[in-house]
Amino acid sequence: MTTKLTLSLALFAFIASPVIAATAATPDFGPNVLVFNPSMPPATIQAQIDKVYATQRRNEFGPERNAILFLPGDYKVDVPIGFYTQVLGLGALPDSVHISGNSAATSTPTQPRATTTPPQPSGVPPKTSP
Repeated sequence: MTTKLTLSLALFAFIASPVIAATAATPDFGPNVLVFNPSMPPATIQAQIDKVYATQRRNEFGPERNAILFLPGDYKVDVPIGFYTQVLGLGALPDSVHISGNSAATSTPTQPRATTTPPQPSGVPPKTSP
């Protein structure tokens, strides 16, 4: 009895594993997660990145969140990074993803920093309520 059960489970695993692997290869993370691969045209990738940035550029306290994922390979795109945006290179090693282009976290063209809250002058303590 145990042998039949073991063989049945082994046969099921052998038959089901390609189906499970095929569905796991293309997960759906939802509309706020973009996954790029190097075979995609750079103009298509750039258009999607620009769309995310247009939303997140001044969205300091907004509800939207985005993730931009790059599969291993080489990409020739600019990656402006707005608020609540993660940009990740996927791969076994840090060198698995190469992005040839500009990447920056800016809130406005005139203030290249990742927050629109004004910084405190050096040596001045932050204001506190009495």
